[in-house]
Amino acid sequence: MAMKKINLIICVLFFIGIGIGKGQYIDLLNVPGVGYGARPDGNLIPLGNTFYGMASEDIGGHGIIFSLKKDGSNYKDLFDFGGLSGRDPAGSLTLSGDTLYGMTFESGLGGEGTLFSYNISTSSLDVMLNFNGSGSDIYGAYPEGDITLSVTGDTLYGTRY
Repeated sequence: MAMKKINLIICVLFFIGIGIGKGQYIDLLNVPGVGYGARPDGNLIPLGNTFYGMASEDIGGHGIIFSLKKDGSNYKDLFDFGGLSGRDPAGSLTLSGDTLYGMTFESGLGGEGTLFSYNISTSSLDVMLNFNGSGSDIYGAYPEGDITLSVTGDTLYGTRY
């Protein structure tokens, strides 16, 4: 008998939780397809009145860094990946000051991904590390997931395939 009461209480709390947790969904931007940043990956990073993010496809098929205002207006393609800068951005960007840090899953000098920084003020991208996966490469290959910045702001942490 005691078990039935516990189950009933859990069910009631579950349904109460659903009622309290209702939120609104707002479609900020409906991306029309390749060339506009199709297949976004990772979280949007807020800075002031702007969101920053990455998408895996663009006209060249290599991926982009993009921005848009929090109301969905003013969508901009900030950087097109390809070749030595990397291809197929993976995970979320990380923000420190006016610099975004991120990874690409493929390409770059070693062919197996990059770690990059993008300066918002100067609109410039710098490849910080090329992954190549060779036996002597302690960094491995094909980075995935999100990058985390240490509390002190001087170390980046991430994962690779």
